Amino acid sequence: MKLIAQSVINYLDICNTPGKCDEYLTKVTVQLETIESKFADFEEFIVQLAEKREELYNAFESRKVQLVAEHNQRASALMASADRILKGIRNRIKNFKAIDEINGYFASDLMIDRIRETVQQLIDLGDNVKAEDLKSKLKTIHQDAIRQLKDKQALYEDGENVIRLGSQRFAVNHQALEGTIIRKEDYMYFHLTGTGFFERITDEQLNETRDVWDSSIVSETKDVYRGEYLAYKLFQEMEGANEEIEFVETSDLDAIVSRVQTYMGPRYDESYVKGVNDRDAARILQALLLLRNKIGLLKYSTQARALAAVFWKLSENDKSKQLLNAKVKSMGRASELFGCSDKQKEYIKEIENSL
Repeated sequence: MKLIAQSVINYLDICNTPGKCDEYLTKVTVQLETIESKFADFEEFIVQLAEKREELYNAFESRKVQLVAEHNQRASALMASADRILKGIRNRIKNFKAIDEINGYFASDLMIDRIRETVQQLIDLGDNVKAEDLKSKLKTIHQDAIRQLKDKQALYEDGENVIRLGSQRFAVNHQALEGTIIRKEDYMYFHLTGTGFFERITDEQLNETRDVWDSSIVSETKDVYRGEYLAYKLFQEMEGANEEIEFVETSDLDAIVSRVQTYMGPRYDESYVKGVNDRDAARILQALLLLRNKIGLLKYSTQARALAAVFWKLSENDKSKQLLNAKVKSMGRASELFGCSDKQKEYIKEIENSL
């Protein structure tokens, strides 16, 4: 039994194919049957031999499953690599202008040799199906390339731009067929590139945006300069950020330009020009903040200020008015020190309800 165990260890080490696993399992099984026949009269040995037979079967079967998985993985990797090479071969032979060039390429190119080596490796792994499939693909590419070249030479003239059928000539368009939207006669149309297909878009919501159809970038229109838009976006972001506002108010123009450049860096789709739009935006931003500090409540619309004045004048409950006045003043001081908070939104909602 010990000698059989040692033999099994050696056999498992040299099993490098699923077939060898079956071969060596058969050898060990024959040895066990020989021993079993010699000790058939001893029941305790019969039990031991049955257990050993099951143990050996499981060991060889596990090794066989492992080898099958390794071989399949290796074969799949070889096929994937071969498919990539075949794709490159297809692209390469499209440019050949003569049949001799194609035949010479398939006879001497290193990539073709690499495919043939892969076929042999698959055969060595025992995967003849994949090997034959790869050989068939290579042969098909060769034959298709020759046939297509013959068709081109028979049909085309002037390269691939004109097809000749008898005495007739037809222009050929190789442009990829893609769907797009273009402007035509003050309307938007669906269009297939390279064709004469146009279909007018009748969606009213789209047609209502006609005034911005001429805008090539999101940051500029015929009325708004992109430097103004940049300054406005940065000004909006600074609202409530006292440190940012103080920085702009106390810094020179170059420092503000640097801050603007940092802000506009990730907004590459808005097409800002460094050295032009950033400096203009910095000057506009300075003016905006200066104006903001001077005009006070004038930054709000006349209608809003008139409504607030009427509400405050006609407020009947003086006690609630005093309480609201205290809340608003406290909120203002807190905003100056700490910026906007969720509590401010609650006060605004309360004032909205009262209005």
